[in-house]
Amino acid sequence: YPPLLDFMTNSSFTISSWFFIDPSNSGTLYRRGDGWSMSQNRFININQDLNTIIFSIRSTGNSSAQFPGCNYVSESQTTSLVSLEINDPGWYYLSCIRNFNQELIIQIDSIFESSDDNSGPFDFIESCSCCGDEWVSEGIPNHLIGASRGEENGNWLNNNHFVGMINNLQIWNTVLTSDEIENYKSCPPSGNEEGLVGYWNFNDNEGDTVYDITGNGNHGTINGQASFSTDVPENNCE
Repeated sequence: YPPLLDFMTNSSFTISSWFFIDPSNSGTLYRRGDGWSMSQNRFININQDLNTIIFSIRSTGNSSAQFPGCNYVSESQTTSLVSLEINDPGWYYLSCIRNFNQELIIQIDSIFESSDDNSGPFDFIESCSCCGDEWVSEGIPNHLIGASRGEENGNWLNNNHFVGMINNLQIWNTVLTSDEIENYKSCPPSGNEEGLVGYWNFNDNEGDTVYDITGNGNHGTINGQASFSTDVPENNCE
């Protein structure tokens, strides 16, 4: 997992990307979380529930007893979330903003909603899952684009995959303004902008690596049935 992106649990951030979304589907657009089965279940999550796009952060979650190699603490859930609805299939420019300890904002094109950010600072813990009669340590969770669950014991798990297309996904360590969001919607970043810590434009066209073009080295690996497409939103760079 990219340590450079660990700030997201304890600070402000913006996630922006183009998504081709069909409101008849459901799936995960972006997730980082330590929970699975009887584990802690803290997360930063963007998911589609049919025509509703939900941005949520859970800083504490339900837990269970302690298993060998897996440490859990008992705590109640603390979740902040905000959502917006879409009506038709198509490309949407989605931005999810955490203004730390103040508000969560979700913006789709020029429409936005906000809610209080009550999640506070938190850290991911090492998560585990049950494999037969044993509990298997999975380490600190990765960042996942288009899925909510990664590899386990060498197998890619089919869990809530996003059905659609993704283009120009960015992670910023700051709160972007509406004007900045509109600017990067029309003309994508070059990769060297201040505050841009992760940027995947998916222009690699082949292979199983998706490169972070910020120069920060947050490269990803393609798993499952994902493939490249030339169907992309039009740029309007001047």
